[in-house]
Amino acid sequence: MNDWDLYDGLGNRKYLIPEEREKYYNAIPEALNREQRTFALMLYYTGCRISEALAVQYSRIDYSRQGVVFLTLKRKKKVFRFVPLPSSFL
Repeated sequence: MNDWDLYDGLGNRKYLIPEEREKYYNAIPEALNREQRTFALMLYYTGCRISEALAVQYSRIDYSRQGVVFLTLKRKKKVFRFVPLPSSFL
């Protein structure tokens, strides 16, 4: 099975549909502190795994290309991938 399959081995959907993403975004409270809100928005804008977002370091934010470089943690070998971010988030 590929990492990007929509369903897991038990037939459960792994990713959010657009309506679910919008509900998630609207559920992020303004009252969160800056670090918590940044984390929640990183998940929203990139669709990354929680472990990938937790592992992001400042040095992996590429302001010139306007995105973030993730180390994919699910594979045995190190794989880096670039994901664009909106300038308003950066």
